[in-house]
Amino acid sequence: MDNEYLQEKKKKREKLFGYIFLAWFIISFVGFFIIENEDYTTMNFGQYFLVFGLMVIFKAKKYEKLTALPLALIGLSCIVIPYFNMHPELVPADVDLDTILVLLILCGFLTAGLSAVVVPISKRKYQKEVCTCEVQATIVDCAISTSRKGSTVYAPIYGFWFNGKDWKVRSNSYGNIVVPEIGKTCTLKINPENPEEIFYEKSYEYLIGVYVGILVIVFVSSIMYLLLTKGLTG
Repeated sequence: MDNEYLQEKKKKREKLFGYIFLAWFIISFVGFFIIENEDYTTMNFGQYFLVFGLMVIFKAKKYEKLTALPLALIGLSCIVIPYFNMHPELVPADVDLDTILVLLILCGFLTAGLSAVVVPISKRKYQKEVCTCEVQATIVDCAISTSRKGSTVYAPIYGFWFNGKDWKVRSNSYGNIVVPEIGKTCTLKINPENPEEIFYEKSYEYLIGVYVGILVIVFVSSIMYLLLTKGLTG
């Protein structure tokens, strides 16, 4: 009875949150057509990024929270910089706001690079912790998709028997280095409480994103170093 009451209370809370979110979205959208001041328009635009970023941070799984930080940071920058632009008396005369804005945007890209490194590794660690039950699996099919660059990528679909049921689970890792071999058997680790969560020790596709993230971090950090060396003064 208590559980049903809590579930009902949760549904009402989520419904109320949905109405508030819808009202905020509509009012903010109308604001783009009413507000004529460029700084206020930028701030209105920034609060979209900030709110969506914070929503992901509070709702996402632990290892996914970092992916929303660039959104929140860019949104905060779009709010703070125009505010100081409207109130120049708050800014020291020798501070260059344009340079600060560039640095804040670069921080967003730097955080995105960190996300590309930390999130896949954290996700692998999480899967390794919860997937404690070994099963013998067979690649029964192959999911095919198209990457952002237009290349064809593949993900194996594993079939295995667990708790008297035949499961078919697609891997979350897509790649184009090796095409999955249908019929091939392997040892998988699954989450006994949720068999759709799987962990395959010999899957290394996630490292591609990690390497790209490292390159982004190095590149953006170099630019930030040059800007900071030059100084924040115009």
